[in-house]
Amino acid sequence: MTTSRWLTLAGLTLTVTAMAQIPLQAQAPSPLEKQPWRLLSIDGAPALPNPPASLEFKGQRLAGTGGCNRLIGQFTTEGDQLTVNPPMASTMMACPEPQMKQEAALTQALSQAKRYQITPQGELVIYYGSGNQSLRFQPLAQAALKEIYVGPELADCVGVGPQKCWRVKESAAGPWRLQYFPVEGFNYVPGFYYRLQIREEAVSNPPADGPSRRWILVKELAKSPRPFPELGAE
Repeated sequence: MTTSRWLTLAGLTLTVTAMAQIPLQAQAPSPLEKQPWRLLSIDGAPALPNPPASLEFKGQRLAGTGGCNRLIGQFTTEGDQLTVNPPMASTMMACPEPQMKQEAALTQALSQAKRYQITPQGELVIYYGSGNQSLRFQPLAQAALKEIYVGPELADCVGVGPQKCWRVKESAAGPWRLQYFPVEGFNYVPGFYYRLQIREEAVSNPPADGPSRRWILVKELAKSPRPFPELGAE
């Protein structure tokens, strides 16, 4: 009896050992796993610029932020089909109402994800709900950080029509030039010089009379009623 049990156990040991030596076929990551993504829009409505919402897909695990709370979940793909497994977990911070509404819309859309697409421009589009609604993302690495200076008064300029423009420098030694589109999330008060850290992003398919890039405030670095020393005499 003892010998029979030992032989059976030995046979199982040999079988398990042999199976462990069989190399597993590694599953190739899907294209959406190659990099983290920054949210651009929810069903055509632009995402809030600051703080940005972003997601990263890695090994069937989804993590990111809705612009307020950290989000964690799981996902599966089959071809271009995408399923985000409910429920998603999140931290429980209270944030301003616009961020909370965006976060709720984002998590609800993800729970209804149907398929995804990487566009020729390199953006990620996740179709959800009826299949006609979409979340649009761009690679997080495309968002370049830079510093700019903003002058203390507005200047007359002409875009689509007469308007007021900021005067900006993209380096301390560079010339002042007119800025036709604002820095999103920045509250400009005339009478002050500003040094800002911004994130510059390309605009996908901009209208003929619209800018091809957007500037989003990351941080207000300095504010002064007088020119900063590095700008020299005005």
